Amino acid sequence: MQSDSNSPDRIQTILGIDAAWSETNPSGVALVQKRGPDWHCIRVASSYASFVSGQLEETVNCSKVTMRRIPNADLLIETATGLAGVQPDLVCIDMPMATTPIKKRRVADSCVSKMYGARWCAAHSPSAQRPGAISNKLREDLGNLGYPLATADMVAGTTRALIEVYPHPAIVEFLRLQRRLPYKVSKAHTYWPGFSTGEKRENLLVEFHRLHDALTLVFGPLELPLPAVGSSGSLASLKCFEDALDALVCCWVGVHYLGGQKQAVALGDPESAIWCPIVPTLSGSNA
Repeated sequence: MQSDSNSPDRIQTILGIDAAWSETNPSGVALVQKRGPDWHCIRVASSYASFVSGQLEETVNCSKVTMRRIPNADLLIETATGLAGVQPDLVCIDMPMATTPIKKRRVADSCVSKMYGARWCAAHSPSAQRPGAISNKLREDLGNLGYPLATADMVAGTTRALIEVYPHPAIVEFLRLQRRLPYKVSKAHTYWPGFSTGEKRENLLVEFHRLHDALTLVFGPLELPLPAVGSSGSLASLKCFEDALDALVCCWVGVHYLGGQKQAVALGDPESAIWCPIVPTLSGSNA
């Protein structure tokens, strides 16, 4: 089914998932919708449980994130449909996906690394163990619900699809960066060696707010109250915000995908593809 993205009255809905590669970590989830000319965020959460239950205090307190397991695709789509009033047009996920079980590095990973490696956005190599069964089950379950995986032979803008996205290259495109945004909590010691924990936390929050502000321009006000720059706390306490922001970035790529072939490109082959946004230059020459 082809999306009529040029119709100002068309309701469009996107479910974004920043999926953990293991069963021991939570995953961010976001739901956005376009009614009329503007997109808005319906719900953003730092775990599957928080998204389903609406108990969004988990999103501001990582210690309360309790549901750490393989996602329930039926429940996610059911919850999204109840919140949006319609079924999602698109599911966007930050996790390696393929039409066959993944056993090694894919063409999609190599394509992204070739295009974005110089900007520090090379893709990680998946394996049969990571994400392994989680990826296979989620792809199969979403496919059974009517969301087949969109690979390189899919036309951008086709609805009722599942697309794989990778936030790092998307963010460098959206924010017009020369290299990847240093916002990953687990990489703070690599980004700023020799800095104190407080300084690393402050630097992360600067980047979080930068990304949050950009997302607000796309989706309007977000129920994601980031800690203030300079506030006290642990680095680990910021991970839930990172996951929620990544889920919103997945949705942002989805907005471009729904815009058609001039706004998104699939890097990969008929078995797997990572969808990346095409962002106009400041002069508008690529618009």
